[in-house]
Amino acid sequence: MDLQPFDTILHLVYKEGCTIGLLYEFLNKIGEALLNVGNLSAYQLLDVRQQWLHQWEWFYQPIHVVAFILHLLWRKEDGFVTPKLHEGWISYMATIFPTIIDQNAIEDELLQFLRKEG
Repeated sequence: MDLQPFDTILHLVYKEGCTIGLLYEFLNKIGEALLNVGNLSAYQLLDVRQQWLHQWEWFYQPIHVVAFILHLLWRKEDGFVTPKLHEGWISYMATIFPTIIDQNAIEDELLQFLRKEG
């Protein structure tokens, strides 16, 4: 089994300057890597995937989605955010900005940020 994704995330966790946005991305990459593991028994693979899923479910909170979206490394030229990420963004912003007017204004600011316009 290639432990590189696990090793990478552990180094990030203990490194000064680590951010939630980085951890979110690497935890996601671990999940993707687990789809291609071939040298573990079915039982071992199930155990590792269950442990990862437990961590992912804990980590996949709207606040972590916001941290990921705002991380400069993941900003895209076209401003695209996946529907699932956008849902997390909206969910978190609704807790901070109670009115739809405020929510629309912050959504406009997000688009400007993602497109590097402001």
